Amino acid sequence: MLLLNASGCLDALTAPDVATSLDAFVTKTVTPEPRAGNAPVRIAETEFGMLNAIGLANPGREVFLAETLPQLRTLNVPLWVSVGGFAAHEYAETCARLDNVTIELNLSCPNVDEAPESAAGSGSRRCRSCPRRSSSRRRCSAFAPPSTPRRPSSCRTPRS
Repeated sequence: MLLLNASGCLDALTAPDVATSLDAFVTKTVTPEPRAGNAPVRIAETEFGMLNAIGLANPGREVFLAETLPQLRTLNVPLWVSVGGFAAHEYAETCARLDNVTIELNLSCPNVDEAPESAAGSGSRRCRSCPRRSSSRRRCSAFAPPSTPRRPSSCRTPRS
């Protein structure tokens, strides 16, 4: 059994001692273009834990590859890169640029208006083809966690 952080819940460059204590570090989701994410309030504490609706805030693929990934590699911990997109080809294009990492495909993010499943199609042939299309590099493996259903419209999130 491996101990990993959940994608987006730990900034390894701010807390490297925590990141290096894990069996592997999972990055925030990286999308082809930069995303500002959702407007605050994006995090709410409850008596049972925490809710978040960050909205895939990230610097985009080019900045991640040029700046963030090289810094993360200096931690000498296995890396899982969470890859997001809004069409199967966006996942494949990002994954084709990654080497020597495990790839997590974020196929279902309920906290963005243009949810990835609208393009990848939760349960569709396109969604099932994402791992196959995204793991073409020999030194990478792709992991696609089970799709999470969209939140019910009556469910209140931090941005509701």
